[in-house]
Amino acid sequence: MQISGLQSLKFWGGTADRNNRKKDTIIFVGAECGIDQVMVHFWRNKWPETCFWEDYEAIGAEATAAVVKAQWPCQKLQKLAHIFQEKGMSRENAINYMAELASESEERKKCAFLRLNEVESKFD
Repeated sequence: MQISGLQSLKFWGGTADRNNRKKDTIIFVGAECGIDQVMVHFWRNKWPETCFWEDYEAIGAEATAAVVKAQWPCQKLQKLAHIFQEKGMSRENAINYMAELASESEERKKCAFLRLNEVESKFD
């Protein structure tokens, strides 16, 4: 069961670091429960990829920033991956937890959208 979708896509553009090396552009698409680990779907430099959460975290700060920009709770995904790896959670419970995280993300986006609409224009 895949949770998320392209409607929750948020772009995060990479920039050059201090050594003038180009960082990867990461776009977090979503996450799902694999057989025994959390799987992450993302785009890196225009190419779709899927990997385990631990491998995704190893990419670096760009990957974490993409999750935050997509308004997913990064710490809760870490916790879920850790619990799932330790076999402390059944697959059904993990799927339910992942669905809660996805709905939480969608709710945050709605709140952010409402706040933007409530701002009065100075030009009206």
